[in-house]
Amino acid sequence: MNLCTSTLSRYDFDQAIEIAQLSGCQGIELRISDKYHVSLQQAQRNGYSIYRTVKAKNLELSVLNSDISVEDTGAVDQLLKVAEIMRTSQIGVVLPRATHRTVVFQSRTNEGILLYDNQNQPAEIIDRLKVCLKKIEAKAEQAGVQILLEIRRGTVMSSFSSAYFLVMDLNPKWIGITFNPANMHVNMEEDWKFGLSLIGNYIANVHVKNVLCKQSDESMTRSWKSFERGMVDWGELITTLDQSGYTGNYAIEDFLTPQNQVDHTIDYIKNVTLTLQKMVERNLNKLPIFQRGYNQNFEFQSLS
Repeated sequence: MNLCTSTLSRYDFDQAIEIAQLSGCQGIELRISDKYHVSLQQAQRNGYSIYRTVKAKNLELSVLNSDISVEDTGAVDQLLKVAEIMRTSQIGVVLPRATHRTVVFQSRTNEGILLYDNQNQPAEIIDRLKVCLKKIEAKAEQAGVQILLEIRRGTVMSSFSSAYFLVMDLNPKWIGITFNPANMHVNMEEDWKFGLSLIGNYIANVHVKNVLCKQSDESMTRSWKSFERGMVDWGELITTLDQSGYTGNYAIEDFLTPQNQVDHTIDYIKNVTLTLQKMVERNLNKLPIFQRGYNQNFEFQSLS
């Protein structure tokens, strides 16, 4: 169970990792961005020190998630080097936009997805992107770091089918997918079980939050909801993920996390963590032994 530091923007870095530790998480998904706790430049200068600080809290530095474009080869190369320095096995990068309209959603403030203004035709964009992914796959293998692409509305990979089309020729050991069910609910028309069966081998990270979408005459609005009260049925989804063979991490990315007092923040995240763990345990108890995540040596593999 990881905590995304992007949900703790009003706290400094030391407070963020303390909150992760005291709320019962086993690791963090560190946001690498000028807008958050650690910029790419800071990570390059102080990467090993940051790694040691996180390890001192008995936390894993599981993912370096960024706002770096997958096509910015120079920045991707730098992030791969940072991952090696920080002993991190996964990095997240951003895919190109692919929408002609603004998709408005609401959390604390309204935010829109940028309009698609690329002069190239969609097929050209996809062809260029697939060439780019093949090149960074080789770099990821050389670095021993998996690159994560997130299924996200408004990008060229906003559905299970588009994800499969992009990654089907790539090695899932080096190019993986971050599955974010709440983000996908805006334009989800594919069945969860069908989609997870299609790309299950590539899913290497799961973001946990919930959402409520409402359609008005003018736009689609999205409001973040508490973990148990939105459109995503996490109990059912955990079962489906397990049946698809997923044994990776869950990362809490709940933007309703309070940031006014540290104690309140810890209590909120702890509640999400415990609730999710109970769902996982209930799911395991329902499954036959041969489906409970045993490897070839019959050792139990924890879903969390």
